Amino acid sequence: MTEEEFREKFKGSLVKRTKWRGLMRNVATGLSSSDNPEAEMVLLKALEHPEELVRKQAENSLSSIRSRSQEEKT
Repeated sequence: MTEEEFREKFKGSLVKRTKWRGLMRNVATGLSSSDNPEAEMVLLKALEHPEELVRKQAENSLSSIRSRSQEEKT
């Protein structure tokens, strides 16, 4: 979702208070506990997000997924 799409979709909504970057950060946070194999691909793409807040959370979430994956292998 682009920032413009976020503004249009949530115009007049309380969700808009979180701002686009907050929503994207929250998505990255949620993906950290996902068992969906596509989560890692989405987070890799988020590492290029224009907002540092989102990039940092994507990095943390990827680390969490990879750590969990390593624990499952041992």
